[in-house]
Amino acid sequence: MVSLSQNSVLDSLQEELAKHPHPDTNRLNLLIMACSEADVADAVKGVQWGEEAIALARTLNRIDRLYSAYINTGSSYWVQGKNAEALFHFTNAMDVAIKLGKEKQQAMSLHNMALISYNLGKYAEAIEYHENADQIFKKLDEKKLSAINNMNKGVVLQYLGDYTTAHEVYLESLKLFKLSGDSLNAYVGSLYMNMGIVNKNLGNYDFAHEYYDKARELFTLQENKKGIADYLINIGVLHMTREDYSPALDYFLQARALATEMGYTKTIANSYVNEAICLKGMKDYKAAMQQLQKAKVIYEETGDNNSLSVLLNQLAELFLEASDEVLQEFGIPPAGKFKLALAYQNKGLQLAENSGAADRRSELYEGLSKTYSKMGDHRNAYSAYKNFVSLRDSLVNSRNANLITRKQVELEYDVKHVQMQAELEKQKALAEAEIRYQKAGKNFTLAASAILLLSGALIWFLYKKRRDAEEHAAVANFHRQVAETEMQALRSRLNPHFIFNSLNSIADYIEKQEQEKASEYIAAFSSLMREILEKSAEQEITLEEDLNMLKKYLQLEQWRLNNKFSYSINIDPELDPEKVYIPPMIMQPFVENSIWHGVGKLEGEGRIQISISKVDEDLIRCTVLDNGPGRVHNQDIKNRKRSFGTEITQSRIDILNKALNRKKASMRLVDREEGLEAELILPLSQE
Repeated sequence: MVSLSQNSVLDSLQEELAKHPHPDTNRLNLLIMACSEADVADAVKGVQWGEEAIALARTLNRIDRLYSAYINTGSSYWVQGKNAEALFHFTNAMDVAIKLGKEKQQAMSLHNMALISYNLGKYAEAIEYHENADQIFKKLDEKKLSAINNMNKGVVLQYLGDYTTAHEVYLESLKLFKLSGDSLNAYVGSLYMNMGIVNKNLGNYDFAHEYYDKARELFTLQENKKGIADYLINIGVLHMTREDYSPALDYFLQARALATEMGYTKTIANSYVNEAICLKGMKDYKAAMQQLQKAKVIYEETGDNNSLSVLLNQLAELFLEASDEVLQEFGIPPAGKFKLALAYQNKGLQLAENSGAADRRSELYEGLSKTYSKMGDHRNAYSAYKNFVSLRDSLVNSRNANLITRKQVELEYDVKHVQMQAELEKQKALAEAEIRYQKAGKNFTLAASAILLLSGALIWFLYKKRRDAEEHAAVANFHRQVAETEMQALRSRLNPHFIFNSLNSIADYIEKQEQEKASEYIAAFSSLMREILEKSAEQEITLEEDLNMLKKYLQLEQWRLNNKFSYSINIDPELDPEKVYIPPMIMQPFVENSIWHGVGKLEGEGRIQISISKVDEDLIRCTVLDNGPGRVHNQDIKNRKRSFGTEITQSRIDILNKALNRKKASMRLVDREEGLEAELILPLSQE
């Protein structure tokens, strides 16, 4: 964040440094403070002060100050886009933090190392750094730092095309910022910006615009010029997506002017690229070529391979669209334009493959297909196109999964509306009771001396009215609990692990060219998701409907695990599945636990037995038994807290018992010699 107050502080620190030229502890502390303040305001001076601080800390043998010197200097390099230098300093900061035994500083170093790995296109490495940092932040209950770290992890996931997970990580970060009591943190603006980008990639332009506007408001409030520059670029991209080139170009020019003023190298390069795309859309190929060449120099100097892969594809497309006169002006022989375009695209593809960026690879394969097609090389054009389609479909599957998440959010908003209505009813009932109480109390006072018997009746009347109002409020509160619990149950049923593993399986089938299996899997997956969303709104469904959903879930998991386990479902002959009603998907969390922590861990074949039997005229028993290692032999489960799905099921049972005004339903886990048995006792509801 850059502000007038920050510049004022920086000026004061420079004056103090001039007053303390002697290389002692006082100067060391001033250098570290100046480097920290100059991080964004003047990164070049920040590096100078930081390097001097590192050398002085070593001379004075002040290892306790060496960490701050390294981390602040690394940040100044990072702002300038000098990734190699930044990584060197962050790694050294990590080494110092380990020597000092400072866990928080270790996590901060890991987070910064993740940022550099992302800039270098090393996405798997970046995610690993983020996850290691998050473990420490959570252990130390550092909510704000955890929020920042997770936000940047979401950026990595976003570039890998996993928009669903990225959006969920962003929502979690926003929640952590609010829990930390700092919802106006400078990073929240960037968080809104990222959420806007996700929605833009999904084609939700109105939502994207709303998030961008939220980000701009925060950046303006904080006088965050870098944030404002990023906003200008992203709002420009949104216009460019709609082929509204003129205002888009204006936004990019504003962003570059601001970035140049502040020395934001990467933002300058990004502006050049976006300006070029606009200019190409406006058929000004010469100007587009000039801007791309400028950006290419910056990306190569900073080692930003991810951005470079995109740029190379843009240049290749320009070679094929520009006139011979424009090409010759840039020293490109028209006869060699196809060869040069292929060279650029293949280099970009190699950079994207090294980083694992699925969206970048998809773009480059599409570009190669177009180039080969224009060359008349239809065989290679078809091969490149097949790779493009395969990658595009895997990304589309990820986007479709995000629709499920959006449906969940819509349902959550509906529940919040129910909660608000219930709260309003409660407050209204209490207010009306209080008014009646006060009014009746006044009348009672006036008549008390004359009619003693009536006073007793009035007291009873008022008491009953107040009690009725409180009972009404309690009922409203109870309904709110029901809505909340059922919403949590939906979250547990839409289990992210299951959804993402299913999508990975689909992608795997597609990559292996097993189109028939992929289609079959997609059909089963879509059918299950549709049924879950439809049935979740119902309090009860037939046992037959519930078991059908459970069978589809089990079938998908069998396919995912290459038929590593079998299952059986046994129903008491006294029960008619079409006439018995139970809460939807209440057994699914136990089946999931049996797969993930039971049969999934076996070397041999696993077995899951599901049984539904009649206990008496009022109750039925549902059991899930597996032959996995169980809790006795499974250290992972012994050390685990009760799963989220189990907690939700217990909450549903508690609500069910409260609704019945008697305790009947129950749940328990029973350790067996082989495996674990989950037992549910439910009220027998039938036609």
